[in-house]
Amino acid sequence: MADCKALPFEADYFDRVYSGDVIEHLDTEDGIRMLQEMQRVLKPGGFLFIHTSPNTVFTRFVLPVVKPLLRRIDAGAVNALDEHMKINKTVHVHEYNLMSLRRVAKMAGLKNAEVWISPDILRSSRHRHTKALSQSRVVQFAGKLGGISVSASCWGTTYFLSTGKHLAIWPLSAVKKMNRRSSQET
Repeated sequence: MADCKALPFEADYFDRVYSGDVIEHLDTEDGIRMLQEMQRVLKPGGFLFIHTSPNTVFTRFVLPVVKPLLRRIDAGAVNALDEHMKINKTVHVHEYNLMSLRRVAKMAGLKNAEVWISPDILRSSRHRHTKALSQSRVVQFAGKLGGISVSASCWGTTYFLSTGKHLAIWPLSAVKKMNRRSSQET
């Protein structure tokens, strides 16, 4: 275990650096420092990969509007989601959206950083909060809209940030596996 803002490794040490669901627990300055440290310990041409959730556009604007409909579909699932979000408010210091994560990557000096949102807004129906809701045809339709980039930026809940040639250095299947794993754990 180590402080993500002061990693105990030499510069250019790793081929790949991954952070899953950490940056949202840090204030903006510490998040920038974490990204800088990750970049520092990454070998030239290496791959840096970040996962964070939830999307502030979804939690602040979309969810309040669709929650009454979701409650009609499965009140228990919505109540569980509400409880989860209450906990998030106590432990998530700074949650992100597409623009704010891009801005923090730029402020950290990350070169060639890509930020994207998972189009799998229902998290393949395996996440404990989407499993019950995903049986509804209305929710399935919304899930299909997640494949459209504009709607994904509103509906989606999971963000990724990467640098490097991730397809060549880190197989896409590994990235998808991490996405599935985080969907089940988050």
